[in-house]
Amino acid sequence: MKLSHAMQGYWLDKELGLSPRTVTTYKIVFRYLVDFLDDAEIERIRSNDIRRFLLWLRNERKVSKRTVHDYWIPLSSLWTWAEKELEIPHAIRGKVKQPDFTRTTIEPFTAEEVSRLVKATEYTAPWTTKQGKRTKSRRDTADRDKAIILTLVDTGMRASELCALAIADYDTKRGRLHIQHGKGDKARYVVTGKRTQKAIWRYLLSRTGARGDDPLFATDTGRRLDRKYLYQLISRTG
Repeated sequence: MKLSHAMQGYWLDKELGLSPRTVTTYKIVFRYLVDFLDDAEIERIRSNDIRRFLLWLRNERKVSKRTVHDYWIPLSSLWTWAEKELEIPHAIRGKVKQPDFTRTTIEPFTAEEVSRLVKATEYTAPWTTKQGKRTKSRRDTADRDKAIILTLVDTGMRASELCALAIADYDTKRGRLHIQHGKGDKARYVVTGKRTQKAIWRYLLSRTGARGDDPLFATDTGRRLDRKYLYQLISRTG
């Protein structure tokens, strides 16, 4: 059976159980694999073929060590499925080690740094008027940006998780947020502190007419944030 044909069966079984982001990543890996092996028969693919593929990703595609480490997961998942459905030997488990990478230690913000970030959300950088006077203006997005910064610091949630939040995911009585698709597509709740709750409350006052399925944190035009937008927002603020 051609590798691409086997993948069709894999997706019929697995796609509904994976988050959209995970599906996108898996499909990228599988497309690379089909191209690299010229859509070989899956029964003929051996462990050395997988090792060569991982090396090709690193050396030819210039994929980072961390990404190659992550790409090993969908490959193993595919062969776990094929072992059961097609009754072929697992080409990866116990044979191809998941590539290592150097984990970067992330230093948390200090209380002073958080305070500076929050203050920076309120006003623009100073600018000079035609009369030569130095001044600054209050940001139109000050309430939203403050709520975003405090939510991220308070909960430690991922950028993609924050962007995916809807208004209905915020429990105002308990001050908690429902992350429906976290890592591994697992749902969980995170609790916010009183300061963050007040910031979200103040921001939502300006969202008159917003519905429960609207994004909790929206762009100026009411659209859902994405990670690039969020990164630019924080970079501008910081």
